[in-house]
Order: sequence, then C-alpha cells, then structure tokens
Amino acid sequence: MWVTFLVIFMRFSGLFEGAELWFFDNMMRLQPTGVPDNRLLVIEVTQEDIKAQGKEPRQDSSLTNKNLLEILKKLVDNPKNKPKAIGLDIYRDFENENRELSKIMSEKDNSIFAICNIGDPSQKNKGVEPPDNFSQERLGFSDFFTDQDRIVRRQVLKMANDQKPCRTKTGKQPVIHSLSLQLARHYFKDRIYKDPLDGKNSYLQIGNTVIESLFAEYRGGYSMRTDLRGYQILLKYRKPCLDRVCSLENIAPKVTVTEFLKDDFFQNYNDLKNRIVLIGVTDNSREKPWDTPFSSGGHPIPGVIIHAQMVSQILRAVEDKEALLGVWSIWHEILWIFAWSLVGGTLAQRCRTINSLTMFGGIAFLSLSVICFIIFIFPNVWIPFVPSALSFLSTGGVVLFIRLKPQKSS
Repeated sequence: MWVTFLVIFMRFSGLFEGAELWFFDNMMRLQPTGVPDNRLLVIEVTQEDIKAQGKEPRQDSSLTNKNLLEILKKLVDNPKNKPKAIGLDIYRDFENENRELSKIMSEKDNSIFAICNIGDPSQKNKGVEPPDNFSQERLGFSDFFTDQDRIVRRQVLKMANDQKPCRTKTGKQPVIHSLSLQLARHYFKDRIYKDPLDGKNSYLQIGNTVIESLFAEYRGGYSMRTDLRGYQILLKYRKPCLDRVCSLENIAPKVTVTEFLKDDFFQNYNDLKNRIVLIGVTDNSREKPWDTPFSSGGHPIPGVIIHAQMVSQILRAVEDKEALLGVWSIWHEILWIFAWSLVGGTLAQRCRTINSLTMFGGIAFLSLSVICFIIFIFPNVWIPFVPSALSFLSTGGVVLFIRLKPQKSS
C-alpha cells in the first residue's frame, strides 16, 4: 500500500511529467491521420512572397500595405464568395498610413480579425500591441503555452489579461479571447454561446457543445506545478495525408500569396463564403516555428498552421460532434493507479513460477499500454500510463520479494 502512495505522491509532484508527456506524444502520433478541413483556407506568406515585394516599405511587417490591401480587397469585394471570417496572423503594431487599408480593416462587415500578444514578463516577453481601429470583438491574442520541452500541447481559449500591450488602441480594453476562439465564435455566430467569465457559467459552450477546461482537479499527466491559468484545453492535432505525404500542415488547403493574387484563383476556390481564411507567415527565417508532439524528427511548424489546427479542433467539436481530448479527475486517476497496483500484487502472489509471472505480467503490462491508447483514441481521454505502470511493477516487486524472502532464509 505504501508503495502506491509513494507513486501517487511522485506523480503529482511532477517527477513523471516528462515521461507522461513522451507517452502522450507517441499516442498522438499513432492516432488516425484524419482529412484536411475544407472549412479553412490558409494564405501563406512564403519567403518567395516576401522577396517578390522588393524594397517597398512594409514597416517591419512581412506584407507591405499594398500587398495586404490587395489580398483583403480580393477577399471582401466579392459578395457572393466572401469568407465567413478572415484571421490576420501577422503583427501590425505600428501606425497604418494607408487610409484605404485602414478603412477596409476597420469595417465590421468585413469580419477581419487581427492579433496581439499578451506576453509574459517572467519570460522577458513584453507582448505586442494590436493594429489600429480594431475593437475588442475583432481582436484575439496569439499566445501559445508551451511545456518545459517547448512543445505546444495545449490550446488557450480565454485568459485574464492585465498586460498593457494586448489592449485595444482606443478604450484600452483587454483582449481576452484567443484568435482561434474568435474565429470559431464568428463562424458559429448564429449558435448559442456561453462564456465562463460572464459570472453565470463555469464552462464554455458553443451551440450544444460544452468545452471543458483543464484545471486544478482535471489536469491529465500534468503536475500540480503546471501553469493552467486561463481556459485551456488539450490540442488534438490532425496529420492529414495528401499525395501520400502526411503532415500537420495539411490540416487545411494552402495557397501562397502569389497564387492567391492570380486572376484565376476563384475558378478553383468558389466556396470561400463557407470558409475561414487565415493569413500568416510560413517563412521560418522570418517567424519562429513551433515544436509539436510530431517534432521529434526536428520539424517545427509555423504559428499560422497551429492556429489552423486550433480552429479546426473547435469546428470539429461543434459541427462534426467530434469529442475533444479530455482527462480524468485526480480521484479517478488515484483509483486507476490503485487498481493497477492491485493487479501487480495479485499476479505476484498467485503466479507460482517465474515463467508464469513473466508471461502474465507481460500481458498485463501490454494491456495497460493498449488500454491507455484505445481510450486516448476513443472516447478521447488521456489517462495516466507511467504512474500506473510503475505502481503495477513496484507493488508486484515488493510482494514477490516478501514471498521469496522466507524461502531464502530457510
């Protein structure tokens, strides 16, 4: 019994967090690949697109005012094929000198959403201000939370914001919704929305879908020290395959700026009115890429693709009724760990030969890993593997030692 209590203490103190996250990453990589989400379109700003702009002034932005204006006009000046929402994942924390661009970005009917960065003073990240002329309803923060190994495994939907940079230019209202949530909310604007910060609800709901967050008693494999502030959920990545190449970047159709600005673009994309369009930089030399559970081979992905993954996850949950990745409560985890401790102790007590103990112990250990993976895939719940496995092995080892000790002394 004391062995199990020791394992539980070690689990919640964070000693197993690294190993548990490694197992989480492996389960994530083994899940079904899925298909591209055609409700999204990513307009990627590539290195070639940036070079093609020449020496035109762009005020430290990846796109010149001229190019951005051309992109936005083409998207919004087409009433029959106008996107449901446009997410601009490009920082523009400077005064906009182009009046026509300011007008098109500020018009509410154009459904353009921009970003700012809340930042984290403890990490020497001062944050980034939003563009001019954007109200609180059309701004989202772009912040990602990473674990100690710098991998993005969680999606922050809402967060209390007391930092100065990420506030509207007029009124200084704090930006408290993520870009992904803002785009999804607008996509489902005709459906009921319940907010966990309005004082009436403890959960977030879009339509009939309740999105439950990680918090103190529901934290999966994370230790009690992990920063779970705000309204966070686990990010279940999709890695669709196109032309036999499977990649996180296939989560949505992609076109470069050059391809988008061609005259024949709408011949291939005549259904934008049902899509969310994301505009962002995929040039890793310009924007820092991010590590994911799939980055073990050293292939980080651009931030705009992670935003696309996050938006797609919400769309799948609300419209496709796909279960979000959840966790058990602490008390369920403790019972689970005790159960496997009991299995280990029982096998060590009942198996009379080393061969039978090895065989049944191996079957039980393999069953534990398979059960964890199956429950991860369906019904999409992340349950602890490492403390359960250690409790199983250590309790079995202690019982076996006690059994064999009298025989040795005699």
